[in-house]
Amino acid sequence: MCGSPCTGAYSTETQFGLIEIATQLETNNGVDDQRAVTPLKLAQYISQIGITKSFLLSNINLVGLVPYVIMFPTPATNKDAFTTSIKNANGNQVFVDVDSVSTNGFAITSTATILNLTVFTTYI
Repeated sequence: MCGSPCTGAYSTETQFGLIEIATQLETNNGVDDQRAVTPLKLAQYISQIGITKSFLLSNINLVGLVPYVIMFPTPATNKDAFTTSIKNANGNQVFVDVDSVSTNGFAITSTATILNLTVFTTYI
């Protein structure tokens, strides 16, 4: 533990030492290479600027008329702001119904059974 004020060598990419936590403004500006960013401040910045998230699922099997639930890895900020591309094993686009959309995910259904699908989804 260090007293206040704490003295000593500051850390670098190759040297152990002291660090100072960046403020939210310093995190948002993105020009300070001397302070560390916390996960919370980074998440708040990403949320402010609306960076999209994406994920890929493979080997998905749809059984005719049975909903397949796809969960977002992290909750969406807007349940209506997502795109998804679904392709079969040959790489051809497959069209399905999208149901039950929420900030946690969505469900897809098909009238036919389709095996070995790849689902690529981008969301905010």
